Amino acid sequence: MEYNLGMSRTILFLLAAAALVLPCRPARAGQYPASGAGTLEFTVTPLADKYPAGRDIVLLRAASEDSKENYEVHLAAEDLLVLREFGPCIRTAARVPHNFKKGVPVQIKIAWNGPTGKLYLDGKEADILEPMITDDYRMVKPFLATGGGKQAAVSNVQAAKGSAVDVEEADLKFIGSHTCPKIQDLTSKKPQETYCGVALVNFPDNASRAKIKSFLDLLPPAARAQVKRVDYMEPARYAAAPWRGEANVVTGEIFLMGDSADSARLFFHEAAHIYDYTHYKASGQLWSKEFGRRFINGHRGAVGDLRDASVLNRLDGSSAMEEFADRAGITYESYIDGTPERLDAFQRMENTKELVAFLLETGYITRPMSDKLNGGGK
Repeated sequence: MEYNLGMSRTILFLLAAAALVLPCRPARAGQYPASGAGTLEFTVTPLADKYPAGRDIVLLRAASEDSKENYEVHLAAEDLLVLREFGPCIRTAARVPHNFKKGVPVQIKIAWNGPTGKLYLDGKEADILEPMITDDYRMVKPFLATGGGKQAAVSNVQAAKGSAVDVEEADLKFIGSHTCPKIQDLTSKKPQETYCGVALVNFPDNASRAKIKSFLDLLPPAARAQVKRVDYMEPARYAAAPWRGEANVVTGEIFLMGDSADSARLFFHEAAHIYDYTHYKASGQLWSKEFGRRFINGHRGAVGDLRDASVLNRLDGSSAMEEFADRAGITYESYIDGTPERLDAFQRMENTKELVAFLLETGYITRPMSDKLNGGGK
């Protein structure tokens, strides 16, 4: 996701991978959440005094009994994030401060009726789930998985049909006035050409493809090899998409909205997500997690300004995944523009030379690029 240019679904695929290690546990009486109208509630007992920025803890993920809806609850630093997807391209979300205390159980309940949803903490309404249009999400078989690891204990999971939530007229109007972006239409298109092993798809002219080729030329070979396809999205046709760019990290595909397709920052941001994921697949470790450990932890105040509309995304805006990709994008943009001093001005929480050294260590930038950037670094 690129904050200045829009939002992406990149994190969906990383969270899907994370879900594979969550223990699947059936809800009471073998039930899964009910689509249309239902409730999902559980008890979470914090096992830590605080939760640092850059850490996303999945408490629960589930799919409805008819595979038509998805649900997620995350603990992200000081906030609780709740998401419900249905539609096929509607996401509703809530984000509230949790004020959790170690050892003190909290009852979390999500209730929904049609497009309207609410979040309750210890029996009290905490927030409503705001709707937005997202891309078509993948249906999955019914499941219910709890997490928390060593940070939180999840217990007493219950799913039930029906709820006391009243359908809000505003939610109905929102859904009725929006259409799905249908990104799958792009994925079936044949490439116009292949450059350095990367398929270029749906670009309006040679000049726009040439711009992407110039970006690909800058990537180190190992990073470029992870990008398999770049798709151009016409703004008029895909206007419903709530982001300007995104990456499918599983397939190595980058989608760029037309009015932002020539943005170096956006392209290298999305390519960084792919590179991060492929490193995880190969080694079991995310570069972004290491980035968070070195640069984010202990800097909660510095990243708090990123908490704008990120509730509608899969992760907190201060997540290490997004911060890593954001830094990678602005680093390439500064290099291309020949203004490394702009990189200095952009940094909020790390020394620029340390950042460049880290990106060189990951293999996402080249030594000549590092040398040039360090010429203007702190």
